[in-house]
Amino acid sequence: MKVLPTLASVTPAADRALNRAQSSAAEYARSNSATQHQAGQTTAQGNSAPVTLSSASRAILAQQSPAQDIDQAKVARVLAAIKAGEFKIDSSRIADNLIDNIRELHR
Repeated sequence: MKVLPTLASVTPAADRALNRAQSSAAEYARSNSATQHQAGQTTAQGNSAPVTLSSASRAILAQQSPAQDIDQAKVARVLAAIKAGEFKIDSSRIADNLIDNIRELHR
């Protein structure tokens, strides 16, 4: 994932958070890709421990695509808002969305 040069270096703390997020996203993309290519079973690198995914897990992974994981335009808008000091966090909206996501997963 590339960081737009005009939005990089918002603050040192934001840079560190962005670097951690990028590393996590890259690791997720690598593991997700490997999982999708091996339908149901994969082997952990270095440990040789077999892992079997449930049919529900395979169905969820099949519905995902790397292009859907990150909305680059939204990331750019959020970074610009942080840089301008205008970013507001609505904790009740976050909580409501988390609950909705959990309900959707259990359908």
